[in-house]
Amino acid sequence: MVALAFFSALFATASVGVPSVLIVPMSKDLGWSIGEIAAPTGLRLALFGLSAPFAGGLMLKYGPRRMVGLSGIVLIIGLIISIFTTEKWHLWVGMGILLGIGPGLTAMQLSSVIALRWFNERQGLVIGLMTGATATGTLIFMPLAATISDLYGWRAAMAIPTIGSVISIILFYLFAWDRPENINIPRLGETEVGLAPEPYKENF
Repeated sequence: MVALAFFSALFATASVGVPSVLIVPMSKDLGWSIGEIAAPTGLRLALFGLSAPFAGGLMLKYGPRRMVGLSGIVLIIGLIISIFTTEKWHLWVGMGILLGIGPGLTAMQLSSVIALRWFNERQGLVIGLMTGATATGTLIFMPLAATISDLYGWRAAMAIPTIGSVISIILFYLFAWDRPENINIPRLGETEVGLAPEPYKENF
């Protein structure tokens, strides 16, 4: 479960960071100023942070599986729009709005929810490992995207997080569960299978 969530968060955060290293090649290719291309970045980062409080309540109510699926759909649509950008409004919708909201729906909350539901011990370690996916995604994919952009163009560089996101979302949706009780196993550190609590009703 942790591996699936790590893989999902890895590409979600990569999708937030990768466009930042493609501003100059996009400017040269599309003929727009750097300021016009960089402007949606501010909106993307703002929505990424602002969506977190609402996403936390939604994840508690609907579960990680549904929320990761929803996040992935929004994220992938945003990446596809970004790849095929020909108008400035495409940037605002794809790189600005969708790439802000999509990753924001899960990236900041997924680790806490999984640690709480699946682990009775080592919860801090789990949260630390999954939070590390944020830095790891940036560390790996931003230099990789810059290199691919130099060799094959910025659209090819954007395809990397797109393909990775598609694979990670499919794997998570197929093999992940909201709670260990759903597959009749105990939380790590417990010997008996617990009863799944009623869904949170106070969150949205």
